[in-house]
Amino acid sequence: MSATGASTRAPRVAAAHLGATLRSVLVSPRAGFDAALRSMARKDKAGTALPEGISTYVLGAVGGAALVLLWLKLSGLIGLREDSARAFEWWFLAAGCGLGVILALLAQAIWGAIGARVVARMGGSASPRALRLVWGAAAFPQVAALVLLLPADLLIVGPDSFTSRVPSDAVAAVWAALSVAIAVALAVWSLCLFVIGVGVAARVKVSRSLAAGAAATMCLALIVLAFRFGAVAIVGSG
Repeated sequence: MSATGASTRAPRVAAAHLGATLRSVLVSPRAGFDAALRSMARKDKAGTALPEGISTYVLGAVGGAALVLLWLKLSGLIGLREDSARAFEWWFLAAGCGLGVILALLAQAIWGAIGARVVARMGGSASPRALRLVWGAAAFPQVAALVLLLPADLLIVGPDSFTSRVPSDAVAAVWAALSVAIAVALAVWSLCLFVIGVGVAARVKVSRSLAAGAAATMCLALIVLAFRFGAVAIVGSG
């Protein structure tokens, strides 16, 4: 086989392996996380610069954007925001997703640093890279929120999906509520995968890895709150 053919085939093999691993995480989480962690260990021994894979951080970023979309829809539905459809701007939606990406990646990095100490207190052991991998793989269900729910929200409901205005059309109103329910279910699914993944990585029971799930959630929440209060302070001082 020529060098060109081998170099062309390698990315396809890697993509197929990644797809199979992520499907396994969804269908059989324990086996899927175990396979992903063993693959990372092999790459680490081979001296790969990023053994956990760039996909770990891509999925983490997707999870952050999806959570922002969920917040915009949920807060508008239950009246936590007072904006109207006339206040909607496409750039605001894009900026919100971008901010979600940044905060999620920051939380993922911090979790990798403090997560090892958390699991050590639970009687387990896991490297920061393994915990970051678990964070990213657990966010895989959130891909559906961006690839499926977001286009459907914009086509069926329009900008009203992300404002506090109630859709006037009955079909749009039903879909808006259903979309929020599906998004919440995806978020809960990701959280459950995360707890299972931490248990596999740290070799502890799921009952103990629940504490890690709480710690990771608090990590993300604290970063979001710090940004929020920091932004308010900057605006107020200006």
